[in-house]
Amino acid sequence: MIKGAHHTVVIEGTDWSSVDAAELARHVRRYVADDRPEMRAATRLAETIEERVEAGGGEAIVLTAEQKHVAYAVLNEWRRFLASPDAVDSLYRLLAAP
Repeated sequence: MIKGAHHTVVIEGTDWSSVDAAELARHVRRYVADDRPEMRAATRLAETIEERVEAGGGEAIVLTAEQKHVAYAVLNEWRRFLASPDAVDSLYRLLAAP
């Protein structure tokens, strides 16, 4: 069982179960880009999400501009799966807004 599996991780104001947040971190870790700052942003985002999952919550995660770009790309890909969690669409719509 994942430590703290019954808590919520807040990312940009959207609630993620710890299981879904851990899955998001896994997807973010696989993100690949030619841009070094973007890759560093992906690594930092994955680490931050993993820390919140392991800690059982904590402060809400506020994304930097680069992290928003990474998250948007990852969520866009993840949305193609029929079984994606509701939090995927919530954060995707938030990041897609102008």
